[in-house]
Amino acid sequence: MPARTRAGNTAKASKASSNGGSKAGTARARATARGGRGTKLVIVESPSKARTIAGYLGNGYVVESSVGHIRDMPDSAAEIPAKYRGEPWARLGVNVDDNFEPLFVVHSDKRQQVSKLKSLLKDADELLLATDEDREGEAIAWHLLEELKPKVPTSRMVFHEITPEAIARAIANPQELDQGKVDAYQARRVLDRLYGYEVSPVLWKKVMPKLSAGRVQSVATGSWSSGSGPGCGSWPPVTGTSTAASRPRPPARARSSEPAWSS
Repeated sequence: MPARTRAGNTAKASKASSNGGSKAGTARARATARGGRGTKLVIVESPSKARTIAGYLGNGYVVESSVGHIRDMPDSAAEIPAKYRGEPWARLGVNVDDNFEPLFVVHSDKRQQVSKLKSLLKDADELLLATDEDREGEAIAWHLLEELKPKVPTSRMVFHEITPEAIARAIANPQELDQGKVDAYQARRVLDRLYGYEVSPVLWKKVMPKLSAGRVQSVATGSWSSGSGPGCGSWPPVTGTSTAASRPRPPARARSSEPAWSS
């Protein structure tokens, strides 16, 4: 886990017109410092947010988007780094032999954007991670820190609405990365891989193609089949594609509103 970053110097935001969108739908605000280069790099999640916020910040800022997540667990063997390809857990993306440490990689469709962000960071003297305030947004900010490895002051820029006033408050009140949200995100992704990632192919064969088995549904399925869940053992397993009308209904106990079976 990366060390928490300290907040950099605060700055006031002023409304100004942006110089329009750049390639890939990103935007940069005009900058006057450093001979025309922006001194503060702001990274948001979406290109549309980048264009809007660039207009609010004006001179001295460069606003770019990450276009969502830049890293995730490998989707194919080709994405697994060479040093891990011989490991039995590499395809799963979770090191089950070392505290369930997840393996994150930059997917091929995000490499160009990551290269652009790294290039922009070279000209910046401060980095502001302005991804969304929820768990996924915090995770994106963490992935950016892990991949970009900034050597300049870095902080989180958190706002609840996109208005000139809200952006000004966010600039004036930088925050630190919320490691609790990052840990929650990693736990969720690991559980997805340990359960849903393995169960989903079974659903494709037994029930219907392209179904996804999530963390909760997978555990419930395992509990039912092993005889440890409420009403277990009395509901025949699904052996092939079936319609809603032909599917066997669970017994009354399983259809009740017991908290253990609520989603």
